[in-house]
Amino acid sequence: MILEGSDSSDSKTASTVRSEGSEADPQSPPPYSPSSTFTSGDHKPLPTPPASATDDYEPRLPQGLPPPCNHLVQRRSNDSIKGTWNVNLAMSIPDVLLAPIEDFDGTWNEADQKARKERKKLEKKGKRRSETPPTPTNGIRPNLMLSSNNGSVDAKVHVISSDDQPRTGLIVTETRNGSIVLDIKTYTPLPLRIYALSENGSVRVRVPSTFEGAVVATTKYGSIKISDPIKSHMTTFSGVSDTTRAFIGDWQSVGFGATPASSSPNPNDDPPLPTTPSDPFLSWSGPLIHIVSRNGSVHLSYSEEARNEDEAGGFSSAFKGFMSGLFGGGGETRERSGPGSGQGPSGSGRFPWGDGAPWGSDRHPWGNGAPWGDTKHPWGNGAPWVPPMGPPGPFGRGGPFARGDGSFARGGPFGRGCGFSGRGGFGGSSGCSRRSGSERNSSHGNDEQVWDRDGVEMDPYGFPKDKKDPSGA
Repeated sequence: MILEGSDSSDSKTASTVRSEGSEADPQSPPPYSPSSTFTSGDHKPLPTPPASATDDYEPRLPQGLPPPCNHLVQRRSNDSIKGTWNVNLAMSIPDVLLAPIEDFDGTWNEADQKARKERKKLEKKGKRRSETPPTPTNGIRPNLMLSSNNGSVDAKVHVISSDDQPRTGLIVTETRNGSIVLDIKTYTPLPLRIYALSENGSVRVRVPSTFEGAVVATTKYGSIKISDPIKSHMTTFSGVSDTTRAFIGDWQSVGFGATPASSSPNPNDDPPLPTTPSDPFLSWSGPLIHIVSRNGSVHLSYSEEARNEDEAGGFSSAFKGFMSGLFGGGGETRERSGPGSGQGPSGSGRFPWGDGAPWGSDRHPWGNGAPWGDTKHPWGNGAPWVPPMGPPGPFGRGGPFARGDGSFARGGPFGRGCGFSGRGGFGGSSGCSRRSGSERNSSHGNDEQVWDRDGVEMDPYGFPKDKKDPSGA
């Protein structure tokens, strides 16, 4: 009975478990009821990352930057300027440590300098400062100014604002005789006013992709090159008089061009001055890029763009191309591997002009044989300095007057010979020294004319004695 009770109790327990599992057991799916299972109220969207991880993403400041600076001016007379600067727009500098406002003067603020002079004239006349005309820049100091008279400027500028306030950064680079390369990077959207001016040299400016503002690019003797990514966000208003005027971004939303007139009717004016519209590019106080070169090209691109080959070095690439066309192999020269190796400066063969001799074979680069004569004697049929084995001529063996078949053979015109002069053009006088008996008796297969010495008086030197000589017997 206990066993039966236990079995019944177990069966009840099992049935209870099965009944509970019939509702929650995953192996027993519930009946399909779409209205009760998938409703709009029960649907939960996927979690999204925080907004700061995507929308407010800020690139970090790179390591190894120099200490921050602000309102810094660096000038050179006969030297170039190159380096990296970390500009903090929120950095406060005491007035006593700031450079005078005149030290920041340049081509970029000529209107400011003119207004400053007018102010001083009015002050000398005792007029109030309120009557002085306002200056376009209000006499402000640039956050960074790099200027060289005879030298180039190559600057990488990192602009930040430590207090996260959207302050306007003013960056100025100038040079009279030299090129300018200005690369600006920001890590939060900051309004920038950029001036890059060169009298004789090219100007290259790279700005952050977040830049939105007016653009004025001018060159007298050069070209204006703007990258395609910038062109896709830029509206060009004019391109006349060697100047391109444009705006990067939405110029209508910021009210660019909707500026008030430069002067308003004043009842005290006699006669009243007419209202004239002002130049929006001159009166614009927002972000601006002003790049000018009189004798050189101007370039504008984003700092995030990859540098092209032309920008990396114009002279080096041109020189490399010249050397490549002259010698081949990208302008690289090769040294000789050793003496007699035939390694040319521009090739890999035995000869500097290629892998073989210019004419003939490798054994005889001057031809298939010796340049003249045979292989044994490339200089001729005999050694030029060794007389041939034959009867001596009037000047000894060999030479142009030696015995042979030449025109001066066997003594030539001055001695005994079988040439065209016979016994010589001057009679029977041989004009040569006496020969030894062995020489007279030696025969080389040539018929020799015999000279009859009988009845001829000889001088001590072996020559026929001149009968007119008074010393003769």
